[in-house]
Amino acid sequence: YMRGDLSFDTVNDIKHGSVLRVAPSPGIHPLYVQYSVLKLKRPVDIPVDSAEIGVWIRGNSSSGRVLCEMMDDNGVIWRPVRQAGFIDFDGWRLIETPLPRPPKGERVQSLGHESWASEDRGRSLAPPFKLTGLIIETRIHVIRGAELDLVPDMSFEIGEIVTTK
Repeated sequence: YMRGDLSFDTVNDIKHGSVLRVAPSPGIHPLYVQYSVLKLKRPVDIPVDSAEIGVWIRGNSSSGRVLCEMMDDNGVIWRPVRQAGFIDFDGWRLIETPLPRPPKGERVQSLGHESWASEDRGRSLAPPFKLTGLIIETRIHVIRGAELDLVPDMSFEIGEIVTTK
């Protein structure tokens, strides 16, 4: 992973309106994953009864990701550690990540796996949560079988961020 010099600009999509276009920096090693963190000017409340947070993405089959960063009621920042939502598709798709559940006993989930983590691993979740930013990962090449292929359209777009119950 390498902190990237990604470019961001807004474009108009016929179906999704004003969206954020993300493009990677050219000229980096083909196997590097570039990332950037976009912080919101003001955190946005996430409804307490939400089960998932999702991001509408126009994919480019680059195997990049868009991760949501949250802050709990104690001011602790949480980031997802398990997310299957790679941008391995073309066109628009909603990528959802389950939100952390309030602890029941000593575990966050019944299997004991935490899907969100903070820098202080000993902290407990303290809902309600606020969205504080996005972590954006992008690639310029992808591995397909034994081949290293250049991503034809290196930009992808981020639309609305939604929650589901």
